[in-house]
Amino acid sequence: VFGPIRAVAEQYNHVTILHFDSHLDLRPEHMGTQFNHMTLMHLVHGELGLHVVNVGARSFSEEEYRYVEEKRVKPFYARDVVGRYEFVDRLLEELHDEVYVSFDLSAFDPSVLPATGRPEPGGLDWYLATHILRRVGEKRRIVGADIHELMPIPGQPASEMLAAKLAYKIMGYAFLLR
Repeated sequence: VFGPIRAVAEQYNHVTILHFDSHLDLRPEHMGTQFNHMTLMHLVHGELGLHVVNVGARSFSEEEYRYVEEKRVKPFYARDVVGRYEFVDRLLEELHDEVYVSFDLSAFDPSVLPATGRPEPGGLDWYLATHILRRVGEKRRIVGADIHELMPIPGQPASEMLAAKLAYKIMGYAFLLR
């Protein structure tokens, strides 16, 4: 995911990374390395200097919480947004004109999408996630996206179908709403 984000950052000077995830991914290192799924947004924010806005976090370390406070990263925690659509206007205020959507499927509640590598209870549902993405597509320019953390469960294709429909929705919001 770091490569596509870096490529978009080279193309657009003021891109915001809209990071959907149940985790903040702001650790400076994890399991002895600086390059892994738990450090991604730390690299994007710290190394690339990009504005990062998280939606859906509900599991993070004390170190990540301190980073949020010190660096003034703006997360929209799941506890504050699930079931509440009115926060989207505040979210839009945090985004620059160009937005890259990085969607870790663990942002969804496991009852919606169980087939992810690091599920956490209490996440987003389909309607809130697509509402956010639609509003971003209407008010900002989506210039890139990724969807990751799908771990298919044999014989249960619902999660794969949701991930495919999510990709379809993001493309539609990026190209058809402009």
